[in-house]
Amino acid sequence: DTLINSDPSSEELVQLTRLCDEHVRFFNEEPKIAMLSFSSFGSAKNDATIDMIRSVTSKIKAEHPEIIIDGEMQLVFAVLDLFSLN
Repeated sequence: DTLINSDPSSEELVQLTRLCDEHVRFFNEEPKIAMLSFSSFGSAKNDATIDMIRSVTSKIKAEHPEIIIDGEMQLVFAVLDLFSLN
């Protein structure tokens, strides 16, 4: 949540993502997580923030395969992807 932490580290992003996943599962829902950014799937190059988001996404996929996650992506693509999964 960028209102609480405006510049989270990669470990904080991993933790936040896992907590979000757990909270949604608590309500017997299957969470679908999008790692939001100003870039979508590599459209921006050589940016440390984008590289961190890609790294976090890869780490979560590797360490927690039960979590449905994709990114980095802009909000519009996340919303379109969400509706295409239904």
